[in-house]
Amino acid sequence: MHMHHRNTHAKGQSPQLATRKLCPSLELDFIPDVANSIICVGSHSDSEGSLLSGYVNINVKADESITISDLAASIVLTETLSDPAIRGCKSCSTKTLIVDEKVIFKSRQVLLEPGLHSYPLILHVPGNMPATHHDEQRQMDYTVSMDARTISGEVVNSKKSLSVSRLCPVESDSKQVRSASQCFIANIMMPTYTSPDEKQVIELDLRTKEVTGTTTRTLWQARKIRWEIIECTQDIRLPCEEHAGVFRDQHRSTLREERHEVFAQELDLHREGDALTLPFDKMETFSLPFRVKRGAVTDVTTHNGYKIWHVVKIRILFAYLKLTPKQVPYVNDFDLYNLKWLEITESINLNQKNNCGETKVQSWDEEVAPPYTCIEFSPPPGY
Repeated sequence: MHMHHRNTHAKGQSPQLATRKLCPSLELDFIPDVANSIICVGSHSDSEGSLLSGYVNINVKADESITISDLAASIVLTETLSDPAIRGCKSCSTKTLIVDEKVIFKSRQVLLEPGLHSYPLILHVPGNMPATHHDEQRQMDYTVSMDARTISGEVVNSKKSLSVSRLCPVESDSKQVRSASQCFIANIMMPTYTSPDEKQVIELDLRTKEVTGTTTRTLWQARKIRWEIIECTQDIRLPCEEHAGVFRDQHRSTLREERHEVFAQELDLHREGDALTLPFDKMETFSLPFRVKRGAVTDVTTHNGYKIWHVVKIRILFAYLKLTPKQVPYVNDFDLYNLKWLEITESINLNQKNNCGETKVQSWDEEVAPPYTCIEFSPPPGY
């Protein structure tokens, strides 16, 4: 059974088309159904990825028909390092990965008349793939690559740029984090996702810890709270197979790690003359606003060891005083107390803001795209 396809007159080609004309009578192009970009919603660990659908167009510009034996398309990720393990080595500085590929037909004789012929195509970008990303260290670019071969052995290859974005869910949820000092339990309610330049709040509750099996009581009071968002970078510059031995022989490091603040704020609760006062059982509540600076790099994870992630760090300085039952009536006589820090660290996903809720448009992570019943042998919808 032959694949159904459309046969129309040639139209203007996409401005992003870049064709290597080993067969000057043929041109390949990819026309997406929606836009020349795809969206993955969520983090690398929970996103289901996204689909890219459209048509592979074959433009037969000759006056006579041409017979095609093979036609395939794929999504390719190209990762380019600005500081590779070995400078000047193309294999060390440029790494490619075939994300998904589709053989439209192979080892057949498909006769194409002059004009434009379109074949439906669906490709999948898994949820753990990085978004299109450019920084001082690496560039990650996607292309749709198309290959066709005639029965005489002539080959046509065409590449079209593709943008992959990673967005926060429209309705971002929160998560609860709990930690404890020797005096109190710290309950934190914080967002799972955030975006650069977006205002959000972390809720912090400090509650006296229940003590059993002892008669000692503890007075405590929060004196200072500092909360930060840290951007963490891990870059493993792996050499190619040819130069792997150089690194082993010279014991050279392939690992680069960096950490720096993209947000920091401090709340000073201490006043001169502050003293620890009753009651023993109490709860203190704080709202900690934050906004990651606009230039922060969103989360990135690649298959070649490059990773950018973000963590929230909350540090609580508290004063405390342990008292025996006999000392409790004289609590105001104690002017010496201990100071200690409690540090809490938790991950937070930093992605681009999802405006789908405002524009009433959904990405395919949130609404499954309508795939064709049988892409190989079914005509496009409305054919």
